[in-house]
Amino acid sequence: MGIREACIILHCLTVTLVAGLEGGSGAGGREDRQDIAFEAMVPVRDGSLMHVVGSHPKCHRACKFPTLLTVTPYNASKAWAKAIESADPEFAVVVQRQRSTGRSTGDPTGRYTGTPDDIYDVIQWICDKWWSSGKVFITGSSASGISGSLAQVKGKSHPALQALSLSVYSYSPYDVAFENGLLTYQTSIEWNKKNAPERVEFILTHERYVPNLHGAMDVSYESWGHTTLPVIHAGGWHGPFSQLVVQAYQGQQTEGGRGAKGNQFLVMGFGDHCGPRKTQIPYPGSLAQGPVRRILQNNLFAHILEGKSMSSFNLPRLYLSVLGNPRFRQVSVKQNFWVCLDEWPVPTIRRFRLSRGVLERSAGMLADEAWEGLGNASLSTTFTSDPTSPVPTLGGHALGYESCGPWDQRLLEQRSDVIRFTSSRLDSDLAIVGLVTFDLYVSTTQTDGDIMVKLTDVNDDGESFNVADSGMRLRRRNGSESASEPVVPGLVYRVEIELYASYVFRKNHQVRLVVAGSNAPQYSVNLQNIECGIESCPPPHEPQTANVSIHHSNEYPSTITLPTVALTRLQEQKCDPVRTIQQG
Repeated sequence: MGIREACIILHCLTVTLVAGLEGGSGAGGREDRQDIAFEAMVPVRDGSLMHVVGSHPKCHRACKFPTLLTVTPYNASKAWAKAIESADPEFAVVVQRQRSTGRSTGDPTGRYTGTPDDIYDVIQWICDKWWSSGKVFITGSSASGISGSLAQVKGKSHPALQALSLSVYSYSPYDVAFENGLLTYQTSIEWNKKNAPERVEFILTHERYVPNLHGAMDVSYESWGHTTLPVIHAGGWHGPFSQLVVQAYQGQQTEGGRGAKGNQFLVMGFGDHCGPRKTQIPYPGSLAQGPVRRILQNNLFAHILEGKSMSSFNLPRLYLSVLGNPRFRQVSVKQNFWVCLDEWPVPTIRRFRLSRGVLERSAGMLADEAWEGLGNASLSTTFTSDPTSPVPTLGGHALGYESCGPWDQRLLEQRSDVIRFTSSRLDSDLAIVGLVTFDLYVSTTQTDGDIMVKLTDVNDDGESFNVADSGMRLRRRNGSESASEPVVPGLVYRVEIELYASYVFRKNHQVRLVVAGSNAPQYSVNLQNIECGIESCPPPHEPQTANVSIHHSNEYPSTITLPTVALTRLQEQKCDPVRTIQQG
C-alpha cells in the first residue's frame, strides 16, 4: 500500500467516525468535550504503516491544539478511550499502535529498533494536520511507557516534542529483559510469549548487550547528555521496573543535556502491576502514584504551553512514598506517608557487616561495622543450589502473574538452600531513603551461578516482609557489554548489587538479608554450567548442583550499606503530593 492509498483510507475513516461521534455525548463519555475522532494508517520512512487512532476537540479550522501521543502494543482504540478520559479538553489525543502489532505493519524483529523513527514520523504527521499546534507531549505506562520513552533515543527526538510523562517503564528494552545479567523471566519471556512471541528467541540469543543493536533502542546509550526534555518518571517501590524508573530520573536529572538536567520529576508510590489480590497485605490506596503523576503532568504541560521557562516551575522534583511494615497499614507519621523533596536527602551511611552468628543452622547475623574480633580465618556460610529445585518467587518487584509486593518470607527462609543474616533488634526507628548496596564476597563449586538477595523487615511477631530484592548472574559480572566469563570454582569474587529503597524499620524490628541461588519464575533458573545456555544445556553438558558460599571474614568483609535519614527530617518534608502540586 502506498502513501496515496494510506491517505485515502484516512479520509474515509475520518468522515465515518466523525459522523458517528458528533451525534454522541463526547469522546470517552465526557460531557465537557465534543471530539472529532479519526483513524489512519500513517506511512513511515521504511514503507511500513502505523495504525493511528485519535481525536481533536470539535472546532473550526482556525483552532490549533497540542497533542498527547501514546505508543502502544495493545489495542489502540481502548488506549485512546482511556487516554481521553484524563486528557485536558484542549488537547488532541493520538494513539499509535506499535509496529508489527495489530494493524501496524513492519518487520516484527525490528519492533523496538524501528520505534524511534516511527514515533518521529508519526509526530511529523501530527504536525502536518490543520488542527495541530505543532506541540506534542508523550504519555505512556508499562509497555506504552517503554515504547514512548524511545522518542528520546539519541538523534531521534522530534523538535515538536515538548515533554514526556511515563510510568512503570524502562528507557531500554534490553534492561527490561536483563537485570545485572539475570533474565527477568516473568517480565520478558512470559510477557512476550503472550504479546510478542517473535521476540522470545531474540531475547534468549542476545544476553550480551550489542551497542550497534541495543543502542538503537536505549535512551541512555553512550550517555544521558543528549536528552533535552522535561520528563515525569513514575513507578512504585514494589513495581517490576522500580529500579529502572529511578535510574532514568537520576541519569537525566544529573547528567542530562540542556533542558533535561534539573528538570526531571520522580513519583514513587507503592507498586504497579501489583493489585491487592497479588500481594499478601495491600498498602493504603493513598500511596498510589497514578493520581500524583496525572496532576503533575497537567500542571507541567500547561506551564510549557504557556511559554514559561522551567526555572519558574517551582514544584518539588521528588515525590516519594516512605513505606513501612505492611502489618501497620494505616498512614502515620512514622510510615506509609509521602515526602515532597527538591533533591535526595543526604544520608548517613550505616553499614552492616555479615558475620557468623549464634542463630540456627544456615543462618547468621548482621553486625554493625565496628564489630571486631573475627581474625583472618576464611569464615563463610554455605548453601546448596540445585537448579532442578529452585527457590520459588514469593512477592517482590515481580510483574505480578502469581505474587508481588510484600509477603512474609519465612516459608522460603526455612529451606536448606536459603540463608539469612539478621540484625539485633533496633533500639530506634531506622529510616532509609536512597541507594542500598549489597557488597558480598562469594564463591561457588561450579562455573556459573546466581546470587539472589532480599532485604526484609522482621517484626515483633517474627514475620519477615520483603522490602527490596535483586541479584546478579556471576558469568555476567563484568557488565552487560562484556562477554560471559566462567567462574573459577572455589575462587572468591566480590559482587556489588545496588537498588533504591524508601522504608522505615520500626523500633524493636530487625533488618534481615536473605540470600539464595534462585528466585523463579521472576528470574530464569541458572543451570550453573558455563557450557549451558539460558534455558538448556547442549549434549553432553548438564545442569549442575553447586555449593555457594558467602564469605564474611576480615579478609572478605561482606556488608550491606543502608542510606539512613533521620525520621524527624522526613517528617518535616511530609506532604500530600496532590495538594502540594495543586497549590503550586
